[in-house]
Amino acid sequence: MEKWRLETPIMLTFFTRHETLKRVFEIIKEVKPRMLFLVGDGPRKTVPGDKEQIELCKKILEDIPWECEVHRYYAEENRGILINANEGMKRAFEKVDKLIFLEDDMLCSQSFFWFCQELLKKYENDLRVQLICGQNIEEVTERVTADYFFAHKISSGCVGIWKRTYEGWNYRYPVFEDVYNKQLLESAVPKELRKAKYLKDAERDRDEFLKNPMAKSIETCAMVNSYQYNTLNIIPKYNMSVSIGMSCKAAHTADKIEKMPKVIQRLFSLKVYDYRFPLKYSEFVICDKEYDKMCWRILGTGHPLLRFKRNMEKGLRIMKYGGLKELGKKLNGYMKKKQSENSDING
Repeated sequence: MEKWRLETPIMLTFFTRHETLKRVFEIIKEVKPRMLFLVGDGPRKTVPGDKEQIELCKKILEDIPWECEVHRYYAEENRGILINANEGMKRAFEKVDKLIFLEDDMLCSQSFFWFCQELLKKYENDLRVQLICGQNIEEVTERVTADYFFAHKISSGCVGIWKRTYEGWNYRYPVFEDVYNKQLLESAVPKELRKAKYLKDAERDRDEFLKNPMAKSIETCAMVNSYQYNTLNIIPKYNMSVSIGMSCKAAHTADKIEKMPKVIQRLFSLKVYDYRFPLKYSEFVICDKEYDKMCWRILGTGHPLLRFKRNMEKGLRIMKYGGLKELGKKLNGYMKKKQSENSDING
């Protein structure tokens, strides 16, 4: 049996997408981590075939031909993507103080693991840094003089994370109980997020959490933390990960790329780069606000006219590539989501 190579533990979450999981796990097998946390959600009672698909995923994860301490946290019943990830992190951080987190549809370059490992050590005690992200949705940010930079925007499916960061995520959002500091937070958040009602989303999550203390949106919590504690996230100068989750099993995308607006299609075809080491460190920890603004524009966050145009484009594309019946289903689902203000929990 081969010896492990990567010292930093990896946590991998999965559900039913064995096709994407296999590709992601092949990269993990190349770096041979010393420790693996495999976190699987359980089958939905209302969806035939979930159990069989999950078993296929588990079989893929049995192939670990190197020295590795493996922890398997497999749920018997369906918990949903948010609770599944949160429970996995909670148990993992009882054993380690930092790890690399991957979802089953986030394909990264092999060098991302070494990039992450090096920067997890370098910034371990620097409370200005919250996460190390694998994705740069600009693909390459040429103006950056180091191998990475800092921003508020995060992509949560492929990150390096410390225990201190996880423990700082408080779904009770105590800042909303303090009128003065709530006002300061509102003034600190950029106009794009205010227009997109990020803080209202966080308050809604808080209200739901107080009624039923289950994990809510990790990205919303991390984003609010980033502004209320003045923390930043590391973004690679060259993109190191891409989502390969375009399928009917995905929580937040269409089943075919043709059904998505063109600007969003690009995010599913980002080039993934390998880095040369040693890394060139950044001498400063300063937010690149231009990157944040570029991200909000690409995603339509805080740009209602852009968002409207893209929704129209998406509707036309669904009608063209899926038919009127599918468009009707999508519109019906959208209306139900608006009424409940809750998104699908399963990935």
